[in-house]
Amino acid sequence: MPAEYSVDSQPRPMKPEKPAGYLVALAAFIALGFVTIWQVNVRLAPEMYSPTGVAKIAETLSKGENYAVFDLNINIRQLRDEQLARMTTTPDVIVLGASHWQEAHTSLIPHKNFFNAHVHRDYFEDLLGVTEMLVRHNRLPKQMIIAIRDDLFTPLEARTDHLWLPGIPYYNTMAKQLGVQPLSAWESLPIKRWRELASLPMLHSNAVRWGNAADDQTPRPTVKAELEALDILLPGGSIVWSREHQAIFTPERAHRLSVDSVKLRLNKPPQIDPKGVDAIDTLLAFLKSKNVEVFLAKPPFNPDYYDRVMKGSYSDGLRRIETIIQDYATKYGWQVIGSFNPHDLGCKSRMYIDSDHANPECLAKLLNQFNEYDKAKSGLQVASAPAPDTINDVLRGLPPALEPSFAPSAASVPFVITPAPFQSVDHAANAEHDTTGSKSMAPAITRRVPAAKAQRVIVAQAPKEKASIANIAPKTAAVEIRHTSKSSGNATRTDHYSITSRKSEPAIIPVVHQQRALIWPGDQYHPDRIPAARVHRIGYTQSR
Repeated sequence: MPAEYSVDSQPRPMKPEKPAGYLVALAAFIALGFVTIWQVNVRLAPEMYSPTGVAKIAETLSKGENYAVFDLNINIRQLRDEQLARMTTTPDVIVLGASHWQEAHTSLIPHKNFFNAHVHRDYFEDLLGVTEMLVRHNRLPKQMIIAIRDDLFTPLEARTDHLWLPGIPYYNTMAKQLGVQPLSAWESLPIKRWRELASLPMLHSNAVRWGNAADDQTPRPTVKAELEALDILLPGGSIVWSREHQAIFTPERAHRLSVDSVKLRLNKPPQIDPKGVDAIDTLLAFLKSKNVEVFLAKPPFNPDYYDRVMKGSYSDGLRRIETIIQDYATKYGWQVIGSFNPHDLGCKSRMYIDSDHANPECLAKLLNQFNEYDKAKSGLQVASAPAPDTINDVLRGLPPALEPSFAPSAASVPFVITPAPFQSVDHAANAEHDTTGSKSMAPAITRRVPAAKAQRVIVAQAPKEKASIANIAPKTAAVEIRHTSKSSGNATRTDHYSITSRKSEPAIIPVVHQQRALIWPGDQYHPDRIPAARVHRIGYTQSR
């Protein structure tokens, strides 16, 4: 028998275990798992976490196209920076504020080149941060509308969300320029974003939505104004909800959410960080020194929320916010528009999707105050943006546009557009804005008698006339033009078109982004720019 099996032999000593080695291996395995989850989440949500993904959206928008996304969970602060970097002209008016502006379309300030630079869940740092972008890209406008919401001055330690964290670098840069205290390295750490990136629930959510999405329902550029399952980002900074979201946003849901919000806020007044109040004061002084005219805006709440929450101590905090706003306005000689009280503006509960996010109908009421003040100051006769509930669309049957626009009905807001001096066309202009500059095609808009009627004229039927150039302008005044294309059945879709103006040297004016465009006597429409199979009809509307 071999010695090792002898009963008299001693057992061999065992090598001591090394638990540290197992712990190191386990830690490496866990770290690898977190890194993998992190990377997959970045790949599945590039609009939120990938700089190249956000840049792709901005590039699309700079061309005047829309971009479809699963939802609005995007890095909107970087997107604004990327958009401003690609602008070739400075807008006349820029709006700053939170997502209460998200449905404020460019058509709501019809007489000026308007860009909506809102960000989600803004705090006072964001107002400095977005202004830093404007300064760095040389896009500081002549006029700004800055909204002061109830939670704008919330102290850092009292914040529970993290959407504002990507804006910290922009804030710190502007803070240093203005002599305001920047956030420390510790305060600037986006720990909550890191935790979210390494989250298994987020990975599951991202994987499910990509797995369930049809091939034509994934994030991508689009020329459509509305989609079934995807929300749409517009070149002018506003958004259009998907049809699925629109179906969810019922008055009953908005009422329920408003009442639930009241329960949370009734006796919890907005917290005010004095450092934030001082920082905004310093920012406004800077804008004043740059000859920027600022309109301070108070975004209105849902009546279902406002009427209830003002019965508690929350109202004390909101009144303090109102006092701060008025102090700013008095100090710098600026105008305050809007009201936290929706009844002051005539906003109804049906105009909201929750306690504070209004639709274009309510936002038009707010921005019409700006339009009226601006009109009175400049002496212009400019049509206010009509609210959708007053519109009997004379172009009913035509599809929505890439950039939603609200055409006044002849019965409620009768206007006629008359020609104005035409100047040169800037081919490189951002397609979201008036491509001819702030004065080149600015129409003079004056009221007509209430009996005025609007008539739709179909001037070309396609595709048989596709190859021709149709001279469709009227004999006298400028008119508005739209076209539609039919893809299948009775469904209509909006596509591209262009206009050549005889008012200057030959130039193509792209109007891909607009629902309507001005044309002048003798102008020509170019249907050959559209695939023949897509064109359905071409028409224009003229007040008579």
